[in-house]
Amino acid sequence: MRDFPFHVEIWQSGFNAPYETVAQAISFGMANVVFDDLVKSRPGEFIRLRNGIRVMKQHPQIG
Repeated sequence: MRDFPFHVEIWQSGFNAPYETVAQAISFGMANVVFDDLVKSRPGEFIRLRNGIRVMKQHPQIG
């Protein structure tokens, strides 16, 4: 499997590590659609959209 730069992940409580990678995408736009749909379908989860180590979006917002 090819490793794409954008990852949409569900993180553990405590935010130590992702426990599920929901999607990988070649573009921010594609990853953003997955992120928004995941937030709607699983609003109680801590979700991040990352490009490498850089967090592009997260739900819920902290700080």
